[in-house]
Amino acid sequence: MEDKSKGKLLRVCLVFALALAGLCGSAKAVIVEPDAFTDGTLLNNAYPGVTLSAVGTYIGDDDNVYALIDGLASTGTKVFGNSWTFSDEWGFDTTFQPHLRVDFDSLVISVEIDAIGGNLEDYGRLEAYSSTSVLLNVYETGLLQSGDMETMSIFRPSADIAYILAAGKDPGSTPHHTVYLDNLNYVIPEPATFLLLSFGVVLLRRKKGRV
Repeated sequence: MEDKSKGKLLRVCLVFALALAGLCGSAKAVIVEPDAFTDGTLLNNAYPGVTLSAVGTYIGDDDNVYALIDGLASTGTKVFGNSWTFSDEWGFDTTFQPHLRVDFDSLVISVEIDAIGGNLEDYGRLEAYSSTSVLLNVYETGLLQSGDMETMSIFRPSADIAYILAAGKDPGSTPHHTVYLDNLNYVIPEPATFLLLSFGVVLLRRKKGRV
């Protein structure tokens, strides 16, 4: 319970910091949305500031990411697709399915992406990594049935996210669980945001010390 309360307070501090920083022009919130392109458009280097790639050894093995029309898109009509039989499904079974990798040109402080279920037993997973490939944090969704959507979110106390991996969580048994991915958002903070977040971290430490 303490970890959940801590996470909630950090998120409140972050939202407050980003709102104030946005007013001061000291934070940059970026949306990476496949709806900005026509169906089948190659997206690897289509957005300034990020590089998208499909990772894994799978059928159609390449790193291409596409904008693909899908009726289960969480926003608009398109989701992120790949070359796995020109599919819009993503999984963490790297010997069978691709998962989405997003590399940021600048370190980011938060990232969100929508996971959408396509079957009866799907679970989404988001992993955030540092520039030295240290796993910083993980977000896993609850059960997603066909059409269910959950926004996977990772917020950090400082800008240290260099890249993310996102896909369906594979429980290690068949059927392979995959999700659709849509509506990527990330934030690059500047000094005013760091100051407010540092204040939030101090509050958290004081609160913990009183328990």
